[in-house]
Amino acid sequence: MSETRTDKAQRLADTGCVQAVRRYPNYIKAQVTGTNDLYNVIVFFDGYYSCTCKWGQCRSISKDFCSHAIALQLTLEKETS
Repeated sequence: MSETRTDKAQRLADTGCVQAVRRYPNYIKAQVTGTNDLYNVIVFFDGYYSCTCKWGQCRSISKDFCSHAIALQLTLEKETS
C-alpha cells in the first residue's frame, strides 16, 4: 500500500526533514528534504502555498497542499503546542 500525502507529511515532520523554518508577518518559509530532493516551501496565512516540487508547481493555486507544505504546517503545530 502506498503512503498517503498526510502520512508522508507526518513522516517528514517526525524525522526532522523540515529545516530552516522562518516566520514572517504573512507567511512561513522552510526547506524540506523530500524523497528525491530539497524543496523550498512557503505557506501563506491566507491558505495558499508555494513549493518547488512537481505537485506544488501544478496545484499551489488550488490550495491542494503537497506533502512538503503539510509537513511544514505539522512542524509548526508541534512547536506551538
